[in-house]
Amino acid sequence: MVKLAADTGSIDWSLKIETVYDEDSGVESLRVTHLYKGPLRATEEIRFELVFRSGSDPFTDRKIMESDSAVCKMKQSITDKRFWTTTTED
Repeated sequence: MVKLAADTGSIDWSLKIETVYDEDSGVESLRVTHLYKGPLRATEEIRFELVFRSGSDPFTDRKIMESDSAVCKMKQSITDKRFWTTTTED
């Protein structure tokens, strides 16, 4: 849990990490959920970036991913102010 002091109040940010197994396809994936609680104006954009490295050596086993990163951006929907639009980049 990360707690930061901001001009408009405190911010709580944490990650929920879980693996998901699809029994139909046999594919297992990693799901990372960002949990944010804090002030956010309708005109602001929030950006989460996640970078990780595994302990594996890609030169030893090419089937194992050594590192990866992803960026998620969120801003209030233009068409419906009750929702937020998400874009992700790999």
